Amino acid sequence: MQKPQDMYCLALVRRRDVRSLRDLTGEHLDLLQRMRQDCLRLLSDRYNIPAHEIRAYFHYPPSYYHLHIHFTHLALDAPGRDVGRAHLLDDVIDNLRSNPAYYQQRDMTILMGAEHALSASFLAAAKDAVQP
Repeated sequence: MQKPQDMYCLALVRRRDVRSLRDLTGEHLDLLQRMRQDCLRLLSDRYNIPAHEIRAYFHYPPSYYHLHIHFTHLALDAPGRDVGRAHLLDDVIDNLRSNPAYYQQRDMTILMGAEHALSASFLAAAKDAVQP
């Protein structure tokens, strides 16, 4: 039997036109707030975990381009939960409240390993930029 501390769930957004964090605007605030409320309630009930012990976040760049939210127990050492890849759901909601176009306008630092598919493209572009 799994312990509550091992909880790792994904919530997929039904809309196919919202592919990543970059697609989110102020128009999506209601959707994000409802998902936060419903998922925290469901996960708290199902796994007997208080909502304040659940971390909710997006990856950017995502592993696949269909908007989804990761929900994990705070004690779980989940891959990609750290700064540079994870963007907390509560922060995303706050950012969109303050600026509805926040994720279209913001420069975002990303963290990726050398094995990531985009890494080779970035390295090739950097090499081309340096050569005369």
